[in-house]
Amino acid sequence: MMNLVGTRATAGFVLWVLAAGPASAQEHYPPLTEAQANEVQAALRAMKADERGPYLRIRWFCADGSVQPPQGSACAQRGGGVQHAEMSPRALALGPRGFHPGTILTGTSFEELFDEAHAHDRLTELLLENFLIQVDDGWVLRRARYYRGARQAEDEEQAGEAFLE
Repeated sequence: MMNLVGTRATAGFVLWVLAAGPASAQEHYPPLTEAQANEVQAALRAMKADERGPYLRIRWFCADGSVQPPQGSACAQRGGGVQHAEMSPRALALGPRGFHPGTILTGTSFEELFDEAHAHDRLTELLLENFLIQVDDGWVLRRARYYRGARQAEDEEQAGEAFLE
């Protein structure tokens, strides 16, 4: 299996999506005020310094909608599930402003990722995030790149493939 996020195929797909649909009913996130921009910058700096980056802790996300501690097979009696990081309150607070650092595909619905209401900004953001991770020493994942269990490669690949399909 190939890693879909960060590949040239993904970049081509995102550019195709951005150019394909009518943008009349779509709007990008509104520009930030100076105070909001300062808050976003402070939050991103804090994530760079935090050993868990944009993540709070590892959890099981079960098919029944419950979120369980990372012990054993917590979702076995709940219809199965996946284990990955839970987003921190700091990272979640940036979402309404159009920033979604540390996106975990497995934990993101198609509608959230496709983000049609905001001219597919989340797709563009994924490309930008992967670029920043490469050129800025991990960016918000600077210390969290090796946070064991934050992202499960096999689940991320499966979620990426499902999104493309």
